[in-house]
Amino acid sequence: MAVGRPGCFLAGCCYGRPTASRWGIWSSDRCLGIRRVPTQLIEAALCLAIGIAAVFLALASGLGDSGALLAGSLGAFVLGRQMIL
Repeated sequence: MAVGRPGCFLAGCCYGRPTASRWGIWSSDRCLGIRRVPTQLIEAALCLAIGIAAVFLALASGLGDSGALLAGSLGAFVLGRQMIL
């Protein structure tokens, strides 16, 4: 996800909501060009942060408890994605 979502941003798909915020980036959904929330880039940053944290925790605690680490990482991704969307 951290690698694929910037591709969505460059292709113009999976666009975010229209916004007047200064964080908005001009984007087009091939029908309307307007400033939109860059959800693709925010989600890529979220996935990268979760991935780095998971690798750090796996190396620090060993791989014996990797099922709990996977469940925690997946839970963090789901919560983060719901907050973004």
